[in-house]
Amino acid sequence: MLQEKIIKLLGVSRQAVLKLRNGRIELGTNNLIKLAEILDVSLEELTEFVSAYQPSKY
Repeated sequence: MLQEKIIKLLGVSRQAVLKLRNGRIELGTNNLIKLAEILDVSLEELTEFVSAYQPSKY
């Protein structure tokens, strides 16, 4: 499964993934950069994509 591979490559725990999904924590800058590299997209593309699918906190 792709998600499992990404979790392993980033070196984050499943608990951290659940917290990310629930909005309890945010992915750090270093992991955002790693994720962009894994997905072969720019950091800008990644953050725009994530922002488009996140509910507004306001």
